[in-house]
Amino acid sequence: MFAVCLAWPRATDAQHAWDLAGGYSYLQDPPDRTNFPAGWMAGADVAITDWLSVVVDVSRHWQSTLDVDLSASAITGGLRASARIGRLTEFAQLLAGVAHSSSTVVGVTSAENNLSIQPGGGVDYPSGRRFAVRFEIDYRAIAGGIGPPIADPRHQFRFVWALVYRHPST
Repeated sequence: MFAVCLAWPRATDAQHAWDLAGGYSYLQDPPDRTNFPAGWMAGADVAITDWLSVVVDVSRHWQSTLDVDLSASAITGGLRASARIGRLTEFAQLLAGVAHSSSTVVGVTSAENNLSIQPGGGVDYPSGRRFAVRFEIDYRAIAGGIGPPIADPRHQFRFVWALVYRHPST
């Protein structure tokens, strides 16, 4: 029983006022068989309760091959539920927003904005009192809605490795 009490998360350990995160992001676009190895993400969340937060997430990815430049970016927001289990903080989130894609082929550029829904999840591993390392996986479903409708619904997978600054509640 004593070991269970030590492993059980304490409310004061799990509470934080807000987080800032930033780091490397890799995007995979299976319908086009395109990978975006260059990318970044930045995000923030504000705690509503000790397990629920409001989240904002921004990411940008790009790739260039010969005379073809491709980019994909998104601005999303939503809710994140988290639980601290031992040293790890696990989370699941549901975000929605705008996905922007553009391509330049031999000097001709085309771009579009579409609605996106992005469920995902991950873990934060603490690295000191106020910092953590995050690994996150997201599935981004992209549909028409802003501008002309796209012929085939799209989806992407995003993998994130980020540093998180966690500001404690007072």
